[in-house]
Amino acid sequence: MSHSERLKQLINNLLESPKSFSDGIGLASPTTVYDILGGRRDITPALMRKITETYPNINPEWLLKGEGPMILSEVKKDALNEPKSEYNSLKEALKEKDLIIENLNKIIEHQQVLIDQMGLLKNIK
Repeated sequence: MSHSERLKQLINNLLESPKSFSDGIGLASPTTVYDILGGRRDITPALMRKITETYPNINPEWLLKGEGPMILSEVKKDALNEPKSEYNSLKEALKEKDLIIENLNKIIEHQQVLIDQMGLLKNIK
């Protein structure tokens, strides 16, 4: 099995797309992953480090050489989804913060209208 086939199997096992996998391991662009999947390049040590830092239960020997199991410990298999669940939690927190900011901006606008109206009342007196 080639690097391409093993990386494809890993991405499928993680229920990721090549793009989301690239984002998850911190690549600026998915080009490297697509090149490996297309057989145009092999997995480099730097890429292997990014993958194993993000997914510590992935067996680097399996990914590079096809030796041993894909996952180092079946007990820790749920850890494969930890980065994705952390990402989703952060995404939800950002949505909540955006709503708070939106509401605060509405309050500021309303306060500005009240200030403007108070200024108009002063001018009438």
